[in-house]
Amino acid sequence: NVTDGAVGGDGENVTDGEEDNVTDGEEDDDAEMEGASVTFEDQSSDGMVINLANFTLPDGGYVAIHNDSLLEGDAVGSVIGASEFFEPGTYENESISLFDVPGVNFTETQLNGSQTLVAMPHQETNQNTTENSTYDFVATNGTADGPYTSNGSAVTDNATIAVESG
Repeated sequence: NVTDGAVGGDGENVTDGEEDNVTDGEEDDDAEMEGASVTFEDQSSDGMVINLANFTLPDGGYVAIHNDSLLEGDAVGSVIGASEFFEPGTYENESISLFDVPGVNFTETQLNGSQTLVAMPHQETNQNTTENSTYDFVATNGTADGPYTSNGSAVTDNATIAVESG
């Protein structure tokens, strides 16, 4: 069952000592299965696209890619990538383009150097009123399309991206 790995049941994505995904150390699979999750593995990249091993969006939504300024509290300004809208479900092996986020004008077009990025599932919260299916978290300064949470914290997973020079 793919979802077991998605919530850290195999321990693979809980190696950095931080709270990753939706694991809380308790064996409560029923509650965890209903939540959002993301598995973002260390990888090589051209600096313009990253790959997510898998993710679950219980109510549909997006996966945002944040740079490490998120760790300093810059939730909006740290977004450097966002997926298209996904219907509710679990997805595997999906690519996300970087530096292509609605509402953001970037000065760069690719990562300059290897770094840690953070994948974060986001909900679609303003679709019913605007019918837009667009990731609006940055454009609305964080008021729409916020992250999925578990135990009061955003669901995330970190990965080290090694940028290949070509």
